[in-house]
Amino acid sequence: MESDGFNSIDYESFKTLIYELLKNEDYTIVVDEFQRLPDDFADMLHFAKEKKAKLILLGSSMRTVKNIFSARSPLLGLVKPVRLGLVKPSDVLKVFSNVEEFVFLRDPWLAQFYDGNTRDAVKAGLASVRGLVGEIFLEEDRELTERYEGILRALAVGNVFPKDVASFLGKTSSDVKSFLSNLIEMGIVKRVKVFGKKRWAVQNILSCHRPVLSSGYKIRDIRA
Repeated sequence: MESDGFNSIDYESFKTLIYELLKNEDYTIVVDEFQRLPDDFADMLHFAKEKKAKLILLGSSMRTVKNIFSARSPLLGLVKPVRLGLVKPSDVLKVFSNVEEFVFLRDPWLAQFYDGNTRDAVKAGLASVRGLVGEIFLEEDRELTERYEGILRALAVGNVFPKDVASFLGKTSSDVKSFLSNLIEMGIVKRVKVFGKKRWAVQNILSCHRPVLSSGYKIRDIRA
């Protein structure tokens, strides 16, 4: 079936196609959001007799990545993880020269909104922040509740210790620790050792790898 210039095929045909394409060393195969495919897709990759093509599996779920490298995963040893962050400045300069483009379009997600005006692209991106972050939660079988959003806003405006995050929300440290642990497990937040101290700080990974997403929570809080 053809739709908007793309051909749609059923899952079994797709799996057979990938199986055949794997035999050709001249091919590079990219499968986006592969974690949404049935489990037997990974089994097919494992048992494929000829794996000559370059295979790139893209996914947005940290839990899936962890499962891939579990002891029983059929993909163990076949692929290696690579975290996609911001585009390298040197690569951005090959295409753009404007300062605003250089700063914001390092996030490849914004490219879909860009039509020559960087500010409009950023505004469109900010309007989609909650939906995109919500999708991350959906992939992890969790719900983006007000408590999680509050914690992300607290981190976005510079609260890096659990007690400060809790104070920002008018809660106690014990009220937010389990939520922070879940965010760490999901790969949205990470623990960072404070230099020269025995305690740990909490860093919002979105601020490093997806600054527009983090800014979305920061701007929303300032406006409020």
